[in-house]
Amino acid sequence: ASGWTSNEGGGISYNLPYAKNISLEDTIRYWQYCDRLVGYYEEHGVALNREPFGPLTGTLVPPSIGNTVAIIEALLAAEQGVKNITVGYGQGGNMIQDIAALRALEEQTNHYLKLFGYDDVFVTTVFHQWMGGFPAREGEAFALIGYASTVASLGKATKMITKTTHESFGVPTKEANAEALRTSKYLCRLLQDQKAADSPELTAEINQIKREVDELMRATVEVGR
Repeated sequence: ASGWTSNEGGGISYNLPYAKNISLEDTIRYWQYCDRLVGYYEEHGVALNREPFGPLTGTLVPPSIGNTVAIIEALLAAEQGVKNITVGYGQGGNMIQDIAALRALEEQTNHYLKLFGYDDVFVTTVFHQWMGGFPAREGEAFALIGYASTVASLGKATKMITKTTHESFGVPTKEANAEALRTSKYLCRLLQDQKAADSPELTAEINQIKREVDELMRATVEVGR
């Protein structure tokens, strides 16, 4: 009724970063309820978006682990009738690897959804700007925000979660948020018609991430059975 259209989180991605005393069994069950609620609304003509939390712990997470968790949570959501899913990825710092991870994430999420019989799910991506320690100097912080925006643009992420120059020392003001948004928006506008050129390095990274995700997904399914 208030216009809420999207919700971030999931049984795995919102457990590991935030709770050490609650089992995955419990959080998966709780989020199963949330996903079923979204599915119920979908069945009654109200489309809501579900978004697994890509950065996980907000530290350096191997792309294949983050992507696998996102794919699993997408499958869990689709099973409950969710039709609109945004899978996320947190910036690692290496431009080629980050762009490769975004591409692999979108491709493999669609692949696994269709593999398990969910043919009508609309998949988008979200890129989280650097989640780790931020420089205190304003100029350096703006540089990091601009670098992240460049990766998101070249990686063709659908959405981007932004940071501010206040990350290192406190809660950002509305003015700091506005300035960071202007920085990100300007970089995205500069790069909107450009894309990362295919290269042997990029192709190799995409293939490596996909191979690792496939192995993790295979092991998960085997253990689940």
